[in-house]
Amino acid sequence: METLTETRRDTGTRRAQRARRVSRHVIGLALAVAAGALFGCKGQESVPPPPVPAPAEAPGAAHPPAAAHPPAAAKAPTAPPAAAEKVVPPVPTATPRGEEPGTVGEAGALVGEAAPAFTLKAHTGEAVSLADYHGKQPVLLAFYPKAFTPGCTTELSTFRDEYARFSEQGVQVLGVSMDPVETVAKFHESLNLPFPLLADTEGRVSAAYDAVMQRGPIQLSSRELVLIDAQGVVRYRDDDYQVGDEADWKALVAAVEQVGRKDG
Repeated sequence: METLTETRRDTGTRRAQRARRVSRHVIGLALAVAAGALFGCKGQESVPPPPVPAPAEAPGAAHPPAAAHPPAAAKAPTAPPAAAEKVVPPVPTATPRGEEPGTVGEAGALVGEAAPAFTLKAHTGEAVSLADYHGKQPVLLAFYPKAFTPGCTTELSTFRDEYARFSEQGVQVLGVSMDPVETVAKFHESLNLPFPLLADTEGRVSAAYDAVMQRGPIQLSSRELVLIDAQGVVRYRDDDYQVGDEADWKALVAAVEQVGRKDG
């Protein structure tokens, strides 16, 4: 009985001791929490681990080559455009006396300049040159478009009727067209002209004196007058001579009288 009593007493004692230990532990925790709240202490914050440094490169290690850009394709050289070929017309040369008909001198027949030399066949078939009159007498070149046309017939008939006016001043009249020799011979005969008609069949003399006009596909001498003194210099020209125009006729007569008196 005593043994049982002692056992119960020991069990109660152990339970009381365990309760006291728990109470002390709870009281300690409460005091710790209260102290932290009182003094503002915080729990230890977690610190992130320091960064791990990259492994150092071994000395002398080769770097991989950077990606190279592919070289640009070389452009093929562009050939320069071919220059347009110039077509240079032949320049007629001066015609010595006695040269074959149809040749002319250098182009140009402005007032005050030397008249282009030429040699053409006349209505008689004989060669007539400008040089034949050089140093002797002035020459009036009367360019006309076409034989047997009304305007040309009237023009040359007027020169025929007034020819004494020219001859008195020592001026030789020469009619010039692109008609063939046979045509100008018939035209000369039909009008009974006192001066020669020249056949510029190739149109080179008309072109040299800038006395050419175009009628569709046909090229003709234009109606122009060129007065050349005895020294071979152009003294007067009418690029738009109008048949029957009184002003044009008076201007021509005045020029003939002036050049004739000067050379006479």
